[in-house]
Amino acid sequence: MTCPLQNENPEFLMDFAAGSLDAAAMHKMEAHIESCAGCKGALDAQKAVWKALDEWEATPVSRDFDTKLYERIEREHSTVWGQIKSAVFPVTGWMSWRPAMSMAAVCLVLFGVFVLRVPDLTSSIENEEMAAITLEAHEIEQAERVLEDVEMVGTLTAEVKADSQAI
Repeated sequence: MTCPLQNENPEFLMDFAAGSLDAAAMHKMEAHIESCAGCKGALDAQKAVWKALDEWEATPVSRDFDTKLYERIEREHSTVWGQIKSAVFPVTGWMSWRPAMSMAAVCLVLFGVFVLRVPDLTSSIENEEMAAITLEAHEIEQAERVLEDVEMVGTLTAEVKADSQAI
């Protein structure tokens, strides 16, 4: 069996600790834990966490908890900062502003990209001139090749006529 910690599969070890594996996998994991100190340590740590959670008792909430909470919220809203927060983040809360803020950030980034990426007109004119010069050079070379081909065809034609007259 391959080690779940080395294969980055600690969930398998947690399933074993919870007893949610099938019988064959449980037996394989038990045999593996006997030989793997890392898995044994992780299993012991998980059992310690579960034991601590089982033993933990939440402190009881007082009967006037809700009353004190609402009074504290009211005191918070009565301060200047509380009033500013209420005006900026209405009852729906700050979560309602997240999509708008995300969209504003995206728009700002796109605006920055377009403003900073304005093409330089002088360099584009120079590029066009260089392209025209390169195109002219290619056209000249192509014309030279065509003339050489015409001369070669003329020479071959003359040779063929000379051979046919000799026969």
